[in-house]
Amino acid sequence: MSPGKRFHAALTQEHPLQIVGVINAYCAMLAEHVGFRALYVSGAGVA
Repeated sequence: MSPGKRFHAALTQEHPLQIVGVINAYCAMLAEHVGFRALYVSGAGVA
């Protein structure tokens, strides 16, 4: 399944869809480990 389709499925299944902000890949892995289905990465955090 494409990332866009996974995001759309998460939006339709979870109300509200909680999206956590992360500053680097390690924080993204931690967020995934605890169960977040969506996240956004700060541009400054990966620059």
